[in-house]
Amino acid sequence: MGLPKKIIYYDDVCVLCNNFIKWVVSQDKNKLLKLSPIGGENYSKLALNNPQVKDIDSVIYENEEGLFYRGEAIRKIIHDLSTSKTLDLASQLTPLFLLNIYYNLVAKYRYKIFGKYDTCPPLPSEWKDRFLP
Repeated sequence: MGLPKKIIYYDDVCVLCNNFIKWVVSQDKNKLLKLSPIGGENYSKLALNNPQVKDIDSVIYENEEGLFYRGEAIRKIIHDLSTSKTLDLASQLTPLFLLNIYYNLVAKYRYKIFGKYDTCPPLPSEWKDRFLP
């Protein structure tokens, strides 16, 4: 029996999103989470079976429970990483509507505040097994 599927779909040209992915990789010591750019091959397969994701300008997290977006995706990622009990507790205690308000505000201005790459930055070779096409 294989490990449960845990995939983070992210905006690969967003500087903030790439920094979040770097943080995730640094925290995921057991290498349980896979990463896939929105617009990539794996994402395209996801969108075929889940047409609702095409209209979502958000991080998408897929685990054995289903698909999660915005603040709930971040909450689930933090929980599944389970490296910081304090951060996990804080995200669980914060009402989801507040997480989504903050998430939507940051997402709306992420390129203006943090910047945008012209193309997806190259991955460190030691991360290659973490990424899906």
